[in-house]
Amino acid sequence: TCRKIFKNEHEQSMMKPDVFTLDLYGVILLGKIRSDDQSLTFDEKRKIYQQLEQHNDMQYVRHGLQCTLKARIAQLTAAIALYHNSDPQQICTVFDTIMASESKIEYIDEEQNVIRLHGLPHLMVQFLVRYMIAFQLSELCAAQPHGLNIIVGQIKPQEHLQNNKAIYTIKQCVVDELNQFDPPIQCQETWKNPGMIFIPSMQLSPHSQTHIDHARSKLTQPSTDWYFTDPRNLTEEKKLCLK
Repeated sequence: TCRKIFKNEHEQSMMKPDVFTLDLYGVILLGKIRSDDQSLTFDEKRKIYQQLEQHNDMQYVRHGLQCTLKARIAQLTAAIALYHNSDPQQICTVFDTIMASESKIEYIDEEQNVIRLHGLPHLMVQFLVRYMIAFQLSELCAAQPHGLNIIVGQIKPQEHLQNNKAIYTIKQCVVDELNQFDPPIQCQETWKNPGMIFIPSMQLSPHSQTHIDHARSKLTQPSTDWYFTDPRNLTEEKKLCLK
């Protein structure tokens, strides 16, 4: 198993794990941090996170591999799960560290002047929307003066339903997050590419500082309004608690 490989790899160097095994081990650690197991204290979960961080920083290099996008996503998701309701600034610290590494998360395409969020987990998309508005809005608006182009991807017709329910798309996730701002940030689907949404500059410029302050508050003050599950499943009472 994955655990046995890591337990014995010091003694059995011939058992070199592949990328899949390394990624799987990180996902196992993430699962422990995201677990609702009340027997695990915050400090115990923090130790597990530190184990995950060391795993990503050391094990891939040790075996001549580069840390993968999946591994970094697991690390950032674990940080969100651990710190969102206690010390969310730690999430930004983790993200900045990842972005300074060789295996950074490429979500801003400077050549195409687009923001690429398709294919990422909802929780990470939510974080990136907040982070970009909180700390990168001026830079992004300077690069895209007419407005922001965000690639959210398309869902194939046969993929629209999951367990007889329309799946929660990245597009809807971005729209819902932008609607949490006051005033809401309105976006529109581009007619040339239904897998891309566009935020006109007029939606950002007049209220930029208000939007920045809101986004920064979500990344500096404890909060519970994170998409750990499909937000459509929340009761109205829970939705009010998240606002």
